[in-house]
Order: sequence, then structure tokens, then C-alpha cells
Amino acid sequence: MIAVLRDPIDRAHSNWAHLWSAGLETEGDFVRACSYEKQRAAAGWASFWQYLDLGRYGGQIQRALQSFAREDILLIRYRELRETPAETLDRVSTFLGVERGFIADVPAENVTTQASDSWPNRLVASALRAGHAVEHKLPEAWWPRIDGFLARHLQSEQRTRQPLTPDQRSALVPLIADDVALLASITGESFDEWVDPTWTGGNRSPLQPSGRIGTAHGSIDRPIPNADRG
Repeated sequence: MIAVLRDPIDRAHSNWAHLWSAGLETEGDFVRACSYEKQRAAAGWASFWQYLDLGRYGGQIQRALQSFAREDILLIRYRELRETPAETLDRVSTFLGVERGFIADVPAENVTTQASDSWPNRLVASALRAGHAVEHKLPEAWWPRIDGFLARHLQSEQRTRQPLTPDQRSALVPLIADDVALLASITGESFDEWVDPTWTGGNRSPLQPSGRIGTAHGSIDRPIPNADRG
């Protein structure tokens, strides 16, 4: 097993930004969206809307160790993959017992624009969510075309993603601190930067947008049709 661990708050923000710009998130305030996780889960929303919960690696690794030996789990930090891709991928190759040195770079392919919170975008996003709720009732060829048209409109502004702010981190750090401590105790490694409200290591300079998210929608589990609420 290979587990890539990313700063949970940075991961949650990326998750939220993806769904917001895909028209599948109704809450334009990231911190407030995180506060809805439990009630949304209880209402039947899919796991991809559990922004902070998906980054609770301490509990996840603890459960994995019930089925895997520690030496059969390789832990990699996301920032290592970004900052030292060749060395990190060589570690993966060594772990898998295959030849090293074939990959020297990891291109940034997941480049996401961020839709603004304008009323036209909200109308388009509402149409996208309504369409996803009834797409199974439409002729097979219809919805992909409608979805593509709406998604292109939603992404037409080509705005770069807004980075996390210190205030947002400060509000969310208490919600992950217990799990980060559990992860540290299991691995023997320090993850103190993840619970430091002033840490900006997880925030890269916004990449220049190269397109929309639209085509990625199909792989996302969606909430139940009547769950379009905060």
C-alpha cells in the first residue's frame, strides 16, 4: 500500500474548490462548507463532500495497519512529490522492487480555475446540480452535451484558484489536531506544520489556468438528489 499524505486543510480546500468550480457545491464559503460535513453525511451526501474527514489520515492508517504490516505501507508526503519528484518516485520504485530512474518530473496536470460567486454562475451551477439529479432519466446522449455546455460557461472566466488564508487555517486547525497527533504517534514522524495556522507550505503560487474541470465530473460520487442544501 502506498499512501500519499497531504496537509489535510490544503487537501480539503482543493476538494472544495474543485466541487465549487464544477457547480456541485452550494456553499461559497470554504470554512462554512466544512462545518456542514456531519449534517450532509447524515443526509446521504457522498463522501467526496466530507472535506476534512477525507484527510483524517491518522484514523485511516490506523485501520490499514489492522490488515497490512507496517513494512508493507509506504507513506509519502504530497509536498515531496511536488518538490522532489524524481527522488520520491525512486523511493516508490524501491518499495515496489522495480527499476528506478524512469520518471524525473511530475507535470501539474490538475490545473483548476475557480468560478466566481456571481448570480449567473449560481444559476448555471444550480442547473448542473439539477441535471445530475435527473440525468439517469434522460436519453444517454443528451446529458453529456448539456453538462459540457453548462460547465464550459461556468469555467469561462478563467480565474486562478484563490489560496487559503491564515484565518481559514486558524478556524480549521482545531478540527484536525487530534487526528494529526494520532498520525504522528503511529508513524513516529512530525506533522506539526499541518496544525500551524501560519504555515503556508501547502499553498503553492496559483497556477495559470489551462481549462475547466468539467470532464472530471463523471468520476465524482454525487449526493442524493434532494440534498441540494447547506
